[in-house]
Amino acid sequence: MNSIVGTDLKNTPEKPLDKHPHDLGTLIENQRNSRKDSPVIDTLLGKKEILKRLHHITGQLAGIEKMIVEERPVKEVYTQLRAAESALHQAIYGVLDEHLKKHFAEVLATRLARCPGDCDDAERLQFLRNEFSTLDLKELIDELSWLRNSLNTQTQGGTK
Repeated sequence: MNSIVGTDLKNTPEKPLDKHPHDLGTLIENQRNSRKDSPVIDTLLGKKEILKRLHHITGQLAGIEKMIVEERPVKEVYTQLRAAESALHQAIYGVLDEHLKKHFAEVLATRLARCPGDCDDAERLQFLRNEFSTLDLKELIDELSWLRNSLNTQTQGGTK
């Protein structure tokens, strides 16, 4: 389950997926098959999560509009605006998380291909390979940065 979004769909019945949407092999395969004009969110579950959040936000905004028309107290309107803002941030992070996991899989696959198991970073790379789908957004960004630096160092003749 996505670390940032996903709690809303716990009880939603889904057809079982053949592969977990953030399985390394699935992500690499999707990345290789994707085009530049491919959809922002490729997984059905990811798309459902984002659309559900956007639908919820639309309802919140309609309620806020009604509150303004009814001249409700500013504190109440402000509270609802903050809630809508928070929900929008969750949707943004959901899209970002999905995109970063795809990119992470591609960079990790490239780095793994250059490390046949005996490089200096083999242990860390194997850990990332096995655990990357559980990383939260901050960890994912940090590890992606490390992977890119690792690739650059290797390309410049640094470590194996």
